Amino acid sequence: MIFLLSRARLVLSDSGGIQEEASSFGVAVLVLRRKTERPEGIELGLAELIGVDEDVIFKRASERIEMMETPRCGPNPYGDGRAAQRIADILARVS
Repeated sequence: MIFLLSRARLVLSDSGGIQEEASSFGVAVLVLRRKTERPEGIELGLAELIGVDEDVIFKRASERIEMMETPRCGPNPYGDGRAAQRIADILARVS
C-alpha cells in the first residue's frame, strides 16, 4: 500500500490512516466522509472533505485527475516519521 501511495496523484478514501500516510508523500486526498478526525490535513489543503454523494465524488475526482499535476503539499502535519528513533534515543539515554 505504501508503494502505491508513494506513486499516486490522488487518493480517494474514508480512512483516517490513509489520510495521514498519503500526506507523507504529498499526495492529495479526497476524504469520502461528512466529518474527519484529522482536520489538520483539511486545514493545510492536503485533503478535501467531500462527503459521500456519488455525483460530488465523481466531479471532484474528475477535476483533480484532469489537472496537469496534482500539487504536492508542504510538510506532513502528522509528524516527520522519526518518532521511533526519537523514542529509542530517549530509552538509550535513560537505561
